[in-house]
Amino acid sequence: MGFGNTIMKRSSLTILGCLLGAISFGQEPTEKFSFKAPAGPASAVLAELSKAAKTPMNAAGLVGSDVILLNLTDVTVSETMTKIAETLHAEWRKEGTGWVLYRGSNLESADQRAEAADRVAQFKKSLDEILDAQKKQGAFNDAAAKKLADANKKMMQELNRQSGNGGTFRFSTDFGNLENQTPASRAIAGILGRMSDSQLAALTNGKRVVFSLNPTRMQLAMPNGSQQILRQFIQEVGIYNNYNRRNEQAQNDGRMIVINGFGGDQAGDGDPKLGVGYAILTTQPGRAGANPFVTMLVADPNGKTIGSGQLLVGNFARMQPNAEAKAPANEKPIDLSPLAQEMAKLVGPGSAGSVMGKRVMTVAIGGSGGGAAMFTMADGEGGKTPVLSDELRMKILQPEIYDPLSFAPGELWSGYADSKGRDLIAYRPDSCFTPLNQVAAGGAVLPSALLSSAKNAAQLSVVDQDGWTLVSPKTPSIARTDKVNRIGLGNILKTLNRKQHLTLDEWATFASGQAKAPEENDFDNQYLRFINTPVAEYGISQFSFNGAWETLRFYASLSTAQRLALNQSGRVPMNTLSAYQVGLVSEQVFNSFDGPQVMNPGGPRNRAPRPMGFGETIERERTFLLPNGIGREGYVQFTLKNDNVVQAKSSQGGSEKFLSADSLAFERVRAQQPELVGFMNAPALDQFRMATQRTIGMLFQFTPAVSLSRQLEDNTPGIVPFAGYEQLPSDFRKVVDQRVDMFKQGFGRGGGGGQIPPPATGR
Repeated sequence: MGFGNTIMKRSSLTILGCLLGAISFGQEPTEKFSFKAPAGPASAVLAELSKAAKTPMNAAGLVGSDVILLNLTDVTVSETMTKIAETLHAEWRKEGTGWVLYRGSNLESADQRAEAADRVAQFKKSLDEILDAQKKQGAFNDAAAKKLADANKKMMQELNRQSGNGGTFRFSTDFGNLENQTPASRAIAGILGRMSDSQLAALTNGKRVVFSLNPTRMQLAMPNGSQQILRQFIQEVGIYNNYNRRNEQAQNDGRMIVINGFGGDQAGDGDPKLGVGYAILTTQPGRAGANPFVTMLVADPNGKTIGSGQLLVGNFARMQPNAEAKAPANEKPIDLSPLAQEMAKLVGPGSAGSVMGKRVMTVAIGGSGGGAAMFTMADGEGGKTPVLSDELRMKILQPEIYDPLSFAPGELWSGYADSKGRDLIAYRPDSCFTPLNQVAAGGAVLPSALLSSAKNAAQLSVVDQDGWTLVSPKTPSIARTDKVNRIGLGNILKTLNRKQHLTLDEWATFASGQAKAPEENDFDNQYLRFINTPVAEYGISQFSFNGAWETLRFYASLSTAQRLALNQSGRVPMNTLSAYQVGLVSEQVFNSFDGPQVMNPGGPRNRAPRPMGFGETIERERTFLLPNGIGREGYVQFTLKNDNVVQAKSSQGGSEKFLSADSLAFERVRAQQPELVGFMNAPALDQFRMATQRTIGMLFQFTPAVSLSRQLEDNTPGIVPFAGYEQLPSDFRKVVDQRVDMFKQGFGRGGGGGQIPPPATGR
């Protein structure tokens, strides 16, 4: 799909209307029928509908797995088929004596174009607000620089003061209104404002995209007029950093914190007098439609950094409770079954894994030593496996039969249609599972409240007209891409329920059949937590960030010969990888947060991850290092290591982890020093037993200087009962105690907050 300088906002429903207008359903039957079906795959629902309508109907390809809900009373075959095609963005074709529902590339492309146009429109709206505010602020002068530098200093002081608050930071200053006033924010917004719709479409598609003054094949060109904006940026960043240097405190030791984009502007060792030699704008990877976080890096002709910074366009994506809708007079609440109510309470605000209504903040912390971390903090965490009724557990374990959208998300819509006296066709995305259950968890749900939640938090399109209610995703293309494979989910749930543990191979089998990693409010994540929360949290924490899902899928794709090489810690040439495997590797290289590592000339390999622009330089930018893609000249080096580790849990319930000696030492230091609690808001681990861990390393060597390092852990639980720390083998405790002393010395420097990150392995 290509975009010109503008994206035409052509609705796919217009195309559908043309297609449906050309269809003849044959003789209009005089007989009407009624039919109800709970949420389920279209192929199964249409099979049952065929019996009631006395007309053979089926669904072809991926349309058959679209989850639909029907609630029909006294309708004809032709109007029902027309409404189904309209709601699912598909078309009917006559085959033999029956009808088959298809979604051709024309309809899929129409959805993609419409969604891209909508994303661009929303992005422009947010960007215009930033540009208007910057225009009102006027020129960036000494007074503006001092105001921002003082706010940055205050943010660091508040961070130091609150570093022991268990992961929750409350700042008295509204940094959100300062984030668009920095020199970098002003420059980024100015460049974005000059971009065409096609460039903005690429920027908002959820991928890591790099715009450059002199683009490689892996980059896009910056818009005309960028050079002038960049020259102005160099002048402003000089003014700003003069004030920032005056505010530097020795105890910060080069640390930096960024909150929703504010606080990340940096000066480098480049020479401003040489002018702009290189400049890139980079968007961070995420889901399509999420608010883009854009970083900028400007360097002199020698590649030395002059300045960098970030801008978050739009408010940070967070789930918020729905504003209460004004209910019509005499409106009655929708009845829900006891099972739907039980599920809703499990998913509701304050439950395990839920962030609905919590204060959420994106925080990034970097240090002068090169280490960096990015995380989202919310008030409170889960940790304990919930208690389920036998019936609900049985249905959760079979999502391929009892669809997750058939509980409150389905019953609410059936009740809505009944209350309004309308016929219903509902095609909902998986993403509506949590927000609609959240609404039901609050108690009696009025039809007006459901409608408000559907259009806002659940991001649904609802059309009420001519006696019909048609419910569909606002972004159907994304909904289809992010759809959970119910059969694969059911398989891993049954395994987890039976064993109360999952091996790496079981996770890999699950990942190989899924299009996406389980994320915070997705029902695949929640279902796994419902069966065993500690195991689910530990596993998902390994695989749901920074390209690890693609690493897991790459492991699952290994052939017999490749697995033999793995077991022998051998090497596999890159040119023997399948196209599918190459795509997974490329995704990790160009669409992860940290990207590949670089061997510095005459120095050690730099392996420290640098998300969100921390410590990035032109020399380390992956699209410069590999300007034509990953190529096929390199190799994959496997390593296999077996270690004794500790399986640890809390006597209070909840957290359960497998820890190396280093990781256990960090946990013990964290429990003893309040200023470190912010790293993990979880109960202290005080029950232990020895276990084994197999670590699989994968080094993708693309060139002699550029590589990508990934690893996976396969843990085997211990068989002896859990006991206190003193019951662990003395030789293991000796190593842990030595590491505790080292960590205490490291964390003792710098006035709180810590100078070294927690161990990267042996979580």
